[in-house]
Amino acid sequence: MNLSNFRKLPLVVAIAGVGAFGALQSACADDLPPPVPFQFKGYARSGFASANKGGDQVCFGLAGVSKYRFGNECGTYGEFEMTANVAEITNGPKFVYDIMFGYYNNGTNDNGSVSGAQPIGWDLRQNWVGVTNIGEGAIQTATFWVGRRYYQRHDVHINDFYYIGSRGQGAGMENLDVGLGKLSVALLRSQTSASSFDPTTSPTGTTFDVRWSKLPVNPDGLLEVAVDYRSQDKADTTPEAARIKNGYALTLEHTQAKVLGGVNKFVVQYGKDAGANLNTGDPGAYGFVPATAASPTAWRVLDNLVMQPVTELAVNGLVLYQKDSNFLGQQDASRTWMSLGARPVYQWSQYVASAVELGFDRIKLDNTGSAADGKSANLTKLTIAPIVLRPGPGFFKRPELRLFATFAKWNDAANALGGAKGLTGTSAYATAKSGSTLGAQFEVWF
Repeated sequence: MNLSNFRKLPLVVAIAGVGAFGALQSACADDLPPPVPFQFKGYARSGFASANKGGDQVCFGLAGVSKYRFGNECGTYGEFEMTANVAEITNGPKFVYDIMFGYYNNGTNDNGSVSGAQPIGWDLRQNWVGVTNIGEGAIQTATFWVGRRYYQRHDVHINDFYYIGSRGQGAGMENLDVGLGKLSVALLRSQTSASSFDPTTSPTGTTFDVRWSKLPVNPDGLLEVAVDYRSQDKADTTPEAARIKNGYALTLEHTQAKVLGGVNKFVVQYGKDAGANLNTGDPGAYGFVPATAASPTAWRVLDNLVMQPVTELAVNGLVLYQKDSNFLGQQDASRTWMSLGARPVYQWSQYVASAVELGFDRIKLDNTGSAADGKSANLTKLTIAPIVLRPGPGFFKRPELRLFATFAKWNDAANALGGAKGLTGTSAYATAKSGSTLGAQFEVWF
C-alpha cells in the first residue's frame, strides 16, 4: 500500500490554516467575554469482594487480551476531567483547555497509612488546548488542537476493549467538513518507557493518524475509515541492528443506528509490522519489532451491538475474531483470539435492576516457544448481579451500585498462558481451574 499521499496531508492542512488564522488578527483582548466556569466530568469505580480460596477479590482473564469486566474488576480506578472555555470571541473563535487526571489502586494496600487511607497512584491523562470556529466555510467546523490527548478512541464496553486506542502528545485538526463526511488528521508521539531517549533500547514512536468519518453509506448507516502509520525515531548513530520496522494499521467501522432500539458497530482491521498489534497508545503499545525480525501481520473482525428492544431490557453483545501471524516478530509464530460475550440488564422498576454477564475467550498459540503452544486456552466467566440500583432504564445509565457473584472456569492451557502463578496471577489459584468471588461495586460517570 502506498502511504505517501497521506504524508502530504499535514502540508495541505497547514496551507489551509494560514488563511484561517489570519482572521484572528483583527481581534483584541477587549473582545473577550468573562471566562466560562469549568465543566467537570469524570469516571470512577470501586468496591470489594472475597475470593472462594480466601483473601481479596481476584480477577479472571486470559493473559494478553481484555477480560469481561462486570463483577471482574479488581481495585479502585477513576478519572477526573476539567474543561474550560478560556477565551471566546463574539462571533469568532473559541479556545478550550482540557485536563484529565487518573488514579488507580490495585486493592492490595488498603491500610498503607496509620489512618488506614488507601494509597493510590496518579498520572496526567490529558492536557491540551483546542480552538474552533476559525475562519469561514468548511474550516469553520474544524477543531485545531495541541497537547496530550485520548484521541478519538473506540471501545467495546463489556470487556473494556479499545480497538482504536490512540493517545499521546501531539497536534491535529478534527472534523474538517469535506462535503462528504468529516476529515481529521493528527500527529501523535508516544514513548515506550521513561528511558526512550535511547532509541537502541526503547524507541519513541510517532503515529500519523487520518480519519474520514461520518460517511453516509445506507439509511441510518455511517462509515469511518482510519489509517494509522507508525514510525520509529532514529538517531543518526543508531546501528542498523538496533533499527525497527515501521508499520501501519487500517480500520473500517460501519455504524448502524436503529437496530433493535440501539446501535450496531461492525469493524474490520488489518495491521502490519509496527501496526500489527492493531492498537496505539503509550507506554509501549506500538508493537515495534527489530528490522531483522519476521514481519508480523494481524487482522481482526468484531461486531459490537448495544440494543434496547423494550424499555425494561438492554443488552451489550460482542463477537470477535483476531489472527496474528509472525506473532511478535517470530517466524511462523501465530496467535488466534476468539471472544463471545453479552451483558443483559433487566429493569424491574424505575430504580432497581438485575444484570448478568457471560463471556467466553479462547487463545491458541503456535510456534511461540510458550508452554501453551499448540493448545487452546479457554476461559468462561459468568457474573450474576441480582440487585443493581441505578437511575433508570438504558444500558449506559449510571451510576450503578451492584451486588454480584462471579464464577469462572478455565483449563490447564489458560494457566500455562498466564505463567508461574496461573491465570489469576496469584499463588492460591496457580494450579486451580475454577474460581469465584462475591462482592459489591459501584460504577459512575458524569
